Amino acid sequence: MRSAKRSNASLLSLKVRGWVRLDSSGRTSAFALFGSVFDDEGTWSVTPLAIVRVAGRVFWITAVSRYESSSFVIRDVSPSAIRDVLTSDNGGC
Repeated sequence: MRSAKRSNASLLSLKVRGWVRLDSSGRTSAFALFGSVFDDEGTWSVTPLAIVRVAGRVFWITAVSRYESSSFVIRDVSPSAIRDVLTSDNGGC
């Protein structure tokens, strides 16, 4: 995360998220990258909890925390895409 002060002194943050994996030769590659600018109300984080392999597929279980809420997400991760298959909303304020 990179942060900077705006001319009005409010804080502005740039966050980039995506996925990194090793290919069969051991090289690292990044894919499905997203970038956004957030202020204090838009703060979020994604924490990996587990990787589950089933029938040749890979599922990542993550905890997502936002300013006033949180959720758990199970994602189907393949070399070409990431697809959310289940989201559990934990509520918020």
